[in-house]
Amino acid sequence: ESFDLDDLLPIIGEFGKYQKLLVFGICLPACIPCGFCAFNQLFMADTPEEYWCKIPELLNITTKEQRKFLAIPNELESSDNGAFSKCQRYAVNWTEILEDTDINYIEPNDSWPLEACKNGWEYNTSEIWSSIVIDFDLVCERDIYPTIGLAALNVGGPIGVYLFGLLNDRAGRRTSYFSCLTTLLAGSLMTSLSTDFWTWAGSRVIVGLTIPAVYQIPFIISLELVGENYRSFVTVMTCTFYTSGIMLLACVTYLERDWVKLSYYTSVPFYAYFLYLFVMPESPRWLLMRGRLEEALKVLQTMARTVYLGLSYYGPSLGSNQYLSFFLSAVVEIPSYLVCWFLMDCWGRRWPLSLSMILGGLACVITVMVPDAAVDETLYLYLLSKALLSASFLIIYPFAGELYPTQVRGIGIGVSSYVGGLGLIVIPFVTYLGKENLKLPLVIMGFVSVLGGFTSLRLPETLHHRLPQTIDEGEEFGKDWSFNECCSCKAEPQVPSQTASYENLDVLEDNATSDVELEMKASSSISRRSRPKSVIDERTPLDNRRPQRLSKKRLVRQMSVMDTQKTEDGIMQLTHWI
Repeated sequence: ESFDLDDLLPIIGEFGKYQKLLVFGICLPACIPCGFCAFNQLFMADTPEEYWCKIPELLNITTKEQRKFLAIPNELESSDNGAFSKCQRYAVNWTEILEDTDINYIEPNDSWPLEACKNGWEYNTSEIWSSIVIDFDLVCERDIYPTIGLAALNVGGPIGVYLFGLLNDRAGRRTSYFSCLTTLLAGSLMTSLSTDFWTWAGSRVIVGLTIPAVYQIPFIISLELVGENYRSFVTVMTCTFYTSGIMLLACVTYLERDWVKLSYYTSVPFYAYFLYLFVMPESPRWLLMRGRLEEALKVLQTMARTVYLGLSYYGPSLGSNQYLSFFLSAVVEIPSYLVCWFLMDCWGRRWPLSLSMILGGLACVITVMVPDAAVDETLYLYLLSKALLSASFLIIYPFAGELYPTQVRGIGIGVSSYVGGLGLIVIPFVTYLGKENLKLPLVIMGFVSVLGGFTSLRLPETLHHRLPQTIDEGEEFGKDWSFNECCSCKAEPQVPSQTASYENLDVLEDNATSDVELEMKASSSISRRSRPKSVIDERTPLDNRRPQRLSKKRLVRQMSVMDTQKTEDGIMQLTHWI
């Protein structure tokens, strides 16, 4: 017989010592690689503020400032401060000029013809020591290439969440996670060894296959390990660890500004995660759904004994210090998670999701009213919108996890991320528009967020509801939804279904429960007397419950007891008393 884990968790512990060790020691740290490998690319592809055409004939006889003064035209009309041209040089023969005139007496002539850079570029490396832009000369007519690289990362995401979602539901959460981690680290190693842009972009597609799957899988495991009263807490902690990884990344990128070393530092430490192979269990819900009861019972007995993306890409573009801006864009997520945790338990999922998306979107749109020179004010509005939309990021994952049944939860969340990933492919090009208009990407993303906020009101509320186990239960959930529910901000407690296979206890002024318990104890004692001697009793969590006072509740549908035995050969035998 199959049984529902939600019936057993209140007995063995909804968030006991075992679950805490797994969640805080394994599942939550397993979310950190996603933030590292998703956003380290922003700094690998960083473009220096100053660069100019390389003049090979002048490299060994002049300083950088002399070379710019002699060979690079000054763009007085196109620049506010008269900066030197980044993409043009004087079209003169410097070998002949140096033969005829001493270098100290040469003066640039505005009448000299101009030409595009043909020998590469020189860069100011005082802030950015090395990046793919510097190594592969991705500037001027090739300045779209870093954006293509970011799109390449996001192309892999929709494919990966679908493939790892399938693996998640068919081979299990544990197998899927380590397959995903292996793919991530392989792609990161290829990234650091790349010698040209297209090899680098191909390696980023491989990394992208695992984003956000490498975050979703430990999140699903965490969600399925705990009882319904702790799902919001686990969700907040999952997002907090993810955000902590991004904050740590900001510190790493500030200290190390060489893109090859940065690739190593943000991937090699995660090889240690393979040690989790020895301690990470399979999700008991998945084992039960697949009918692997013996493995599920081992996990349950052990438990009983030990009783947000477009805006993140845009963060470094705002403010006067890109590292500080990126760090602040991560810091503001923490308080939003804490507030959202309270709202999720009071108002449910639907309304907090809708309000956070609408208000966050409006904060983005309002930036169009801020003067162009008010860079700090634009940054403040961005941080406000980032905090609000981070709250929606926190809500959407448990919301999806509670809407999809266990049988297809992995592939369901994967398909949802696949659809979202299609939008992520476009986001880098939206961000690219910010080169000409700093606020345009914020306005575009703001309108999309507001639209999504109103659309989310159509979703059914999941607070106080059990996780659906089968596809049939998932299809029945939310069928009685009406438009009137959009006006309700308070999640109503679940009303047990008369057709569900759960216990339904009504408070009555009798002690009918005691009679049922006596009958079951009698049946259990008869069963024990009739067992063969080869069977060794193994007490279950139900047997180990401390005596409780007789409850004034009447059993309406059924009462279930799991009785587990082990033979001398070590074979587990399960008796399901109804």
